[in-house]
Amino acid sequence: LMFPIHNESGKVIAFGGRALRSDEEPKYLNSPETAIYKKSHTLYNLHRAKESIRKSDRVVLVEGYMDVIGVYAAGVRQVVASCGTALTEEQVRSMKRHSTHVVINFDPDNAGANGAERTTQKLLAEGMQIRVLELEGGPVAGALH
Repeated sequence: LMFPIHNESGKVIAFGGRALRSDEEPKYLNSPETAIYKKSHTLYNLHRAKESIRKSDRVVLVEGYMDVIGVYAAGVRQVVASCGTALTEEQVRSMKRHSTHVVINFDPDNAGANGAERTTQKLLAEGMQIRVLELEGGPVAGALH
C-alpha cells in the first residue's frame, strides 16, 4: 500500500509504502528525505487533524499510517502518527502548536509499550500533558469496537 504524506498545509511531500504480506521486505519504505520532506519533522495526518486538535484541545498519537486511518475512520479526527520514526522534538513541537494535551495509543505489545515509554519522556520534556490509552487489540481494533 502507498500512503501520501502531506505537510501541515496539505501539500503532498512524500510517500510511505507498506508491504501487505508478512514475508515481503522491506515492511515499510518511505520516500527519501529531501529539502521539503524530513521524516523527523513530519506528523502523518496533521494537515487533516489540526482543526479537530484545536477544537478538542487534544492530540491522539498512534504508531503508524494504518492506525491513523482506522482511528480517523472511526470518527476520532485529532489523530496523528510519526512517519516511521521514534517521536522527535520537532514532531512534539508541531503537536504543541495546536494542543498541549496528548493521548498516546500505541499497540499493546512490547514494541508499543517501549515506544510509549520513550514517547512519554519526550512529551514530558516539552511540557505536554499526557494520558496513555490501552485498548485490547490496539488503536485500530479498539476504535472499531
